[in-house]
Amino acid sequence: MLYFLSELEGDVMAVNSLESLLERMRQGSVTQGWGAVSIFSRGRLNRLLEQQYIERFNGFGFLPPFSGQVFLDDLQSSYVELEDVTLGQPRLSFNTASLTNSTAVLTMNILSGRYAASRQAAGALKTLASTFNISESQGFKIEMDIDLSVVVGEIDRQGKVKLSLSDGVNFRCNLAGADEATNTRLSGFLKQCFEELPAHRSVFQLGMLELKGYNYLTPASFRILTQAAPGAKVRGALNFGEGGVVIFIRLQGNTADGRFPPDGSFPYLLPDDQEPDGSDRYSAALILSQAMIPYIEDNQLDVLNSLLFPGDNIFEEREQHRPADLAVFGNINAKRTRIALEPTFKTIRAGGTQRFTLLDWNGAQIQASDWEAVSLQSHSEPGHGTITDGLYTAAPRNVIGHDSLHVVVTAKYETGGMTYTASALLLVVYDSVTVAPRTAVYPTRAQSQPIVLKASTVDAASVTWAPLAPEYGVLTHEANQATFTPDARSRTKGLAVQQIEVTGAQTRLLSLVLVNAQQQLRIDPAYVPAVTKSVAVQLTDDATLLPGVPRRWKVISGGGTVSSTGRFTALAQGPASSSVVQCEIVSNGVVLSSGYSVVELSELEPEPTWKTLSQFTVKVPGGLESNRFGSLYSNGYQQLRIGVEAETNPVNGKEYSLSVTEKASLKLVDDDTGAEIDPVEEPLEGIPRGDSETWRSRLIENRFELAIPRVAAQDNSPSGAISKMDIFLHTRARANEIKTFHVMLQADGDKKFWRSTEFTGDINKVIEITPLAIPQFQPTDYDFTRVRVDGGSGNPGDPEDDDFDFHLRTVDYWKLRYVGNIGLPGVNFETLEFISIGGGDIHRSASTSTIRWESEQLAETMFSWTGYIFRDPLKDKPVNKVKFDSSLKHVVKAESLDIDVNQSQFEQGLLVISLHRSDRIPYVRQGDISRDKLSRDLAVILVDQRGNPHHRRISFLPPSNVGDRNRLIHTQFTS
Repeated sequence: MLYFLSELEGDVMAVNSLESLLERMRQGSVTQGWGAVSIFSRGRLNRLLEQQYIERFNGFGFLPPFSGQVFLDDLQSSYVELEDVTLGQPRLSFNTASLTNSTAVLTMNILSGRYAASRQAAGALKTLASTFNISESQGFKIEMDIDLSVVVGEIDRQGKVKLSLSDGVNFRCNLAGADEATNTRLSGFLKQCFEELPAHRSVFQLGMLELKGYNYLTPASFRILTQAAPGAKVRGALNFGEGGVVIFIRLQGNTADGRFPPDGSFPYLLPDDQEPDGSDRYSAALILSQAMIPYIEDNQLDVLNSLLFPGDNIFEEREQHRPADLAVFGNINAKRTRIALEPTFKTIRAGGTQRFTLLDWNGAQIQASDWEAVSLQSHSEPGHGTITDGLYTAAPRNVIGHDSLHVVVTAKYETGGMTYTASALLLVVYDSVTVAPRTAVYPTRAQSQPIVLKASTVDAASVTWAPLAPEYGVLTHEANQATFTPDARSRTKGLAVQQIEVTGAQTRLLSLVLVNAQQQLRIDPAYVPAVTKSVAVQLTDDATLLPGVPRRWKVISGGGTVSSTGRFTALAQGPASSSVVQCEIVSNGVVLSSGYSVVELSELEPEPTWKTLSQFTVKVPGGLESNRFGSLYSNGYQQLRIGVEAETNPVNGKEYSLSVTEKASLKLVDDDTGAEIDPVEEPLEGIPRGDSETWRSRLIENRFELAIPRVAAQDNSPSGAISKMDIFLHTRARANEIKTFHVMLQADGDKKFWRSTEFTGDINKVIEITPLAIPQFQPTDYDFTRVRVDGGSGNPGDPEDDDFDFHLRTVDYWKLRYVGNIGLPGVNFETLEFISIGGGDIHRSASTSTIRWESEQLAETMFSWTGYIFRDPLKDKPVNKVKFDSSLKHVVKAESLDIDVNQSQFEQGLLVISLHRSDRIPYVRQGDISRDKLSRDLAVILVDQRGNPHHRRISFLPPSNVGDRNRLIHTQFTS
């Protein structure tokens, strides 16, 4: 690698071309003892994060808006109120990565929300400090340091590289501008919000490694680190923040892990060559160590096939090189089944339109079969807007009802009997021009620095700035930023207001309240947010201060009128602004004391919504006693579906449904302790053994059969006021330890929590769930049947031994089927895992074949061996070949191990052990490593469709039996 440093300019340009990297690799293996090393680039990882961020809006796994009060001092006299702060997609940066840990920097833009800072000393009324609406174009963001981690599935045996927002540390934000003390407090609040996120909202996947395989190039385990690209730590460099996630892989053929962390000679394994259009030529690489190259069979890199990615993305090989190790360079690209919607993110004004285009995996336009647009915050149909043939029209300004709406646009595409979906996120804003601050209060005696003002627009157009008379300082501006410096004019009055007009597609007024003298008269309320036009607000002064002395009310800035009793009425017309209403205590023409209130005026009419629930029930669909009782196996993977129904009361004769945001707040609660049931640790399918929790929930179904099968839903109430939702419950609790649950959700408007237990007259306010013991399976619960598939077969009625006595080279299929019993009928097997038993430490890896010679004579050639056939329904791979242990090729040399599956005799849901016989396999002495490994019995864990595990040992008949190598038996084993 070469580095060019210009000390004068301070710019660093890193050159890590393919040729320079290969030159380094020609010096010897770079994997530092690991079987393989892989790296994924920041650009493609961020694309994976973006896809997951978007796709979660189709369920209830999206990031919720954050609201709360943040105190800025220990006396709690100053605070900021944040309302509905929403965040954009997470983006990774590796400018701090050191290849000694798995830390990266994660950034999220702040898309929308409301910020209001206030002061309230002990015993005093609240006074406004500043307020503004947040828009993405203002450039506010949060940053955190985050450790990537690994979670391994117990059922699917996939190791997932995950990113959990809940585990972020060292939060930074810039919501308070240059006020670092306030930013620190706000960052602490946001960190707390993230810590409280459930797993289905906080965990993202970056990649997966298949650990379910049994040859020498199958990954056995792996560890991860983060690495910065050469020169990417230098701020200002063109590649600042570039880097990747490095995966150090131990393969089945390795006897130990490699060096971890690697030493300083470890190179950055992603070349930085670019395409003619400036895009990166490579986004992923896999390096197979020189020591593992001999294990490659039929040019198949099993470790490469084991690299998986979320969201229908795959590793596409571009080229291979063998400088010493085997280097594969390529890209993380979409599968051919993946579709995408463009634009993915967009902001438009209320009433505006946006055209969406559906693209296939290659970027070609395709025709959608259906379109849908859903607003996350809206409680009635008009707020969602409309979409026709890809053209979306947002709700108009008089309907939108919110400062901004997050609208999820989804397109469906049908082909080959399958339906695919793609989504985009649209931000619909009420104001096309926003200013910050919108209103702020400054003590002019302490205000020595210019006041910084910022404007932003939906279309990124420039705005004009103009101070309105009377002027109390000097305004300077450039593009969308301005500064106002109060001068001597601001101190001629005890209270002055400088209004500034900002004009773009809309005109907005911001108000700077300049306080030059102490305002001792308390006005209640001191700040009134978002008053709509023509609405009246009653303001009240402190009657205990100089009682009986006349009061004088007046509007000193902004529109509106105020009566002699303090009743303020907003103007019906004109741009949104803030009015400052002053009350003075006057005696003989002399002002003895005064105070003020800031009334923020808004053109926005808030969306009407529901106020109360008429019912809120939780049921076990199909359960006993009016759906109050249910049960499920305590295997951690079977799910019990919980049905929740909430009905709102009409408001002014109109029905309102729950919003998507309110539905997403739904939680299952332990009725005894009040503890919320934690979600399943994403991205697992259930509760693994050893989990700290014995009850968990999930919002989506997994692969296993429900404890109570679904029945056709009958919706007898089409009322828009009724919302129905499902929660899926898992358990590993002790059998028969009954648990009672209720549900709760949070309203958008007043943030109130509603619980099903509040509705005392309803029998479905709680449910009682009984964990069932995992069945103790008996030999009679299985059928193990032999079928001859090659090598001839005797006539019907002939002795079974004829199959073996008259045919020396044969293949039998032994089919293991779970048939069950009268009380519990059998179901198909869903997953298969071979387990290592016996043989000592040298054979820690599982055997997938077992062998037997007819005798232990040195001249023996009569020999039997096994393979297996199984199809995991979730694996998108055909079952064409019988699979054998990778060690078998060192023993079976006279016969081919490339054997097709007899499809007529294979059934999905069964385990088939193929038994192969030959009369020409030379005897191998004990002590040979391959012979000793394969001479063990097979041990498998099969998980059935109910999530129950079956532990079976499969072996030949005992050697004392005549014809022991001709037949297989199965028994139970304990792991």
